[in-house]
Amino acid sequence: MPSYAIIDSNNIVQNIIYFETEPDDITPFIDSHAILLEKSDLSHVKITDQHRIYNIGHIYSNDEFRPPQPYPSWKWDSDKLIWRPPVVHPDIWPSTVDSKAWGNYTWDGENKTWLPIQ
Repeated sequence: MPSYAIIDSNNIVQNIIYFETEPDDITPFIDSHAILLEKSDLSHVKITDQHRIYNIGHIYSNDEFRPPQPYPSWKWDSDKLIWRPPVVHPDIWPSTVDSKAWGNYTWDGENKTWLPIQ
């Protein structure tokens, strides 16, 4: 099933289109999304088997899709496809971007540490 990510000029995924068969021309689909999203700067990326994660809101860079970086100090782990904090989480590893997995802690970006939730 061929799939395409519709991205804007900032390489942020605006939508994902799934087709039953490969389209002859994807331009009409891009144009209709541009009208719908009121954006004139859309392009597309064909999603392949090498793209292990992708979603609306992800950023397309260096031929991979990444969720938005939660904090400037966090580094991308291309093997696990997650953002890693510079300090290991006290209870949970690997920490993910999903704040529900952070347990009873919150990230203090300014001091680069985990703080217990009071």
